Amino acid sequence: MSAAAIRTTVVGSYPRPLWLSDPHGILFGGWHLRADILSEGQDDASTLAIRAQERLGLDLISDGEQRRDSFVFYFSRRLGGFDFERPVARPLRGSRHQVAMPRIVGPVRRDQPLAVDDVRFLRASTELPIKAAIAGPMTLIDTSVDEYYRGDRQTLAMDLAAAINAELLEWVAAGCDVVQIDEPAFTRYPAWVRQWGLAALARCLQGITARTAVHVCYGYPGDGTKVREHGYEELLPYLVDSGFDLLSLECAAPHLDPALLKLCRNKEVIFGVLDIGSHQVEDPELIRRTALRALEYIGPDKLWLGPDCGLVLLDRSLAYAKLAAMAQGARLARQDLLAQRQELPGQLR
Repeated sequence: MSAAAIRTTVVGSYPRPLWLSDPHGILFGGWHLRADILSEGQDDASTLAIRAQERLGLDLISDGEQRRDSFVFYFSRRLGGFDFERPVARPLRGSRHQVAMPRIVGPVRRDQPLAVDDVRFLRASTELPIKAAIAGPMTLIDTSVDEYYRGDRQTLAMDLAAAINAELLEWVAAGCDVVQIDEPAFTRYPAWVRQWGLAALARCLQGITARTAVHVCYGYPGDGTKVREHGYEELLPYLVDSGFDLLSLECAAPHLDPALLKLCRNKEVIFGVLDIGSHQVEDPELIRRTALRALEYIGPDKLWLGPDCGLVLLDRSLAYAKLAAMAQGARLARQDLLAQRQELPGQLR
């Protein structure tokens, strides 16, 4: 990918059409199509999500994760060692939202591809650079009940990381330009991040030749509750030393000052400018000002704009309007940057 100024992307998910699954706002919605035609319908929905991102002029796109009933369970359901037949109800990442979580009853292993065909479909559907995301080891642990590893989270995390790494290697072979690890659990357990989370992350990315990203947020606002026990200030000083390329942060909903980017040093950052918990469309002018303020702390070739998190909980028309505002704000900021370069060519080129 070229090192253009102020690029745009999504985190991963995009709202599913109502003919495919339950309405927006339902995190674990059911499918409306018969099993024998479900895959075809998911292909169609993926194509719609891809074309929407192309029309908006985004620089790095996903398939909208149209096949995933859950960004976590879509993967753990296909891994060996997970039992979904007798789940246990637990709160989701500290919220009031109860989720039936699978039990881990044996050694975790990857016996089959998890989403390789999804990446192949995305690659065949666009000429733009593509990104695909997978839930990371800590988030998979946080949305399951361990009955096999007896509390040895580090061993469990490294087994999960080995399985994820095997999957990502096949994504790269299928033509994926950026592979992303989703770790919202990082903001809940900074001590675990230091103890074994970064080592597990490194194992996930071992041997990966594509560009790599890590998404760290505070979770979906499914019941109006957001748990922010630990701020990025506690996490970033050691997270940014890990060997990945892009860091995706939730910044719009918590109204984070772009000065936070000082902690990111030379990392490329996907700065969240769309609040997925709000049903208001952001002002492109405000996004422009936010981007220009961010450029006080990060180079334009390292700044990306994106949503705080996945867009799956929003109405499709609202999600599209929000992304359109983001794309417009990025264009305005690039125009300002170009004007500055023309005024001061010797200093800014």
